[in-house]
Amino acid sequence: MKRIFASVLLVLLCSSLYASDFVDTRVSFILSNDNILVGPGETNPSNPGTRFGSASSGNTFFYDNYETKYTGYETLSHLVLYKKMPSYFENLTTEATLAILVMVLSEYSVGFGDSGSYIRLTYAFDNEEKSKQNLQMTLFPYSSDRFRLGYSYQISWGGSDIFPKQDPDINKKNPVPGVKLQLNYNDLYAFLGAKSSLLQRKRDLNDPTELEAFWGFLGGAGYDSGFVRAEINGGFFRRGLNPNNSVIGEPVDTAGLSVQLGLHRGLNIGRSIDFALYKNDPNEIESFFKPEEYGSGLSWVVATEFTNIYTKLEDADKLGNTTYQRAVAADINLKVKYNYTKISLDGVYKDLAFILLNVPSLTPYQSIPKSLSTSPAIFYAIYLDQHIPSLHLTPGISFGMEWPAYFKDQSTVTVVRSISDRNSLKTGDDIKPILATKLSTKLDLSEMLAMIFELRFQIDNNMTTFKQDINGDVILDYTEPYLLGFNLVFQGRF
Repeated sequence: MKRIFASVLLVLLCSSLYASDFVDTRVSFILSNDNILVGPGETNPSNPGTRFGSASSGNTFFYDNYETKYTGYETLSHLVLYKKMPSYFENLTTEATLAILVMVLSEYSVGFGDSGSYIRLTYAFDNEEKSKQNLQMTLFPYSSDRFRLGYSYQISWGGSDIFPKQDPDINKKNPVPGVKLQLNYNDLYAFLGAKSSLLQRKRDLNDPTELEAFWGFLGGAGYDSGFVRAEINGGFFRRGLNPNNSVIGEPVDTAGLSVQLGLHRGLNIGRSIDFALYKNDPNEIESFFKPEEYGSGLSWVVATEFTNIYTKLEDADKLGNTTYQRAVAADINLKVKYNYTKISLDGVYKDLAFILLNVPSLTPYQSIPKSLSTSPAIFYAIYLDQHIPSLHLTPGISFGMEWPAYFKDQSTVTVVRSISDRNSLKTGDDIKPILATKLSTKLDLSEMLAMIFELRFQIDNNMTTFKQDINGDVILDYTEPYLLGFNLVFQGRF
């Protein structure tokens, strides 16, 4: 780790780089408590109490950070080394970016990873560098995770994790390089692409386990008139061979489509920064943390998307056969701004198969049995904030309600919140909706530094843990359903 960090510093010192080669940076100082109503060991995961330090998953609600994979409270940056030059050939522009994620994990630990390094060639049809009529080829040498299908980040798919992790060490995964070819013509675009990864495969019980290359193919098109946006994209991925004995060697294929329709006035239907390709061009400064703009009258955007995916898996109801398991996700998003007031609404639907798409499925590589009763995750959330320009202050309030996904086997209900987060309820009990609300205040101390305070309250009657009774037996019991927590954050972003 020290050698890697020293190498990065050496590059910075010895290279002639643009100013601020560290971009998309946030430095966070946090005082927090996940739940002041409980002590350590009383919940799962355990709440350590009030402390300084990094935020945990308990600091956020189910409706937070819908457009990113991060909590927003990490201390991280991206080292972006960027070069752009005209080609020797007419109308062609060349670019290359080395994008390295640098995340501070602890006092003596810093994590590094590729964050979408790429090489890009752009051919302009009308001989203008900033032409809206061009053909682009983007090459991802290590990670094509930013090249995804779908539109809202939390229901996007086809990133690097579409190729299942097959190493016992979950932190180790073979790279997923890729290529994207996109045609831009004014308000229209269309693209084709591919990505691949090396996965362990075994064709039959007597076949030795070997690494083999497996491929995915992506494509899509879209149109944005400045008022209407309509988009469609989809893909086909061969995700290795099924390792389950009864169908060993059968290909695990996933194919699906995502469509989006949106209307907007004054606000763009933007995409998450987790889709963005980083660059550090002094002639095209990209403001990753541009302050929210207020005071420009009425503006609004409404968008909805729908995703339908099929994956070929072992048939849990007919062992020795395969079947195609359907996964569905959808959402609707509304944002309205009037002068200094902003209101947002989100509604999200994710069925159990979609939540577990990257495993794949409830039992890896096997369809969900028809004997199980399943239910999707559905949540609604509303956000309201009011900007006070004279005080550089933005107070806000949000409220959400969620019915978490679950499956029911006879009389036992198991809640599935994510790939790695499951818990069972007591026999005979049913799911109850989760209610959450948050009060927040953001004080901008400068263009790059803000103080944020959040007070969070949640009622979740679906949380359980294992405890010992007076006889020393391990029993399943419910944890405290009420959560009252807070975050006090000083954050520099640049």
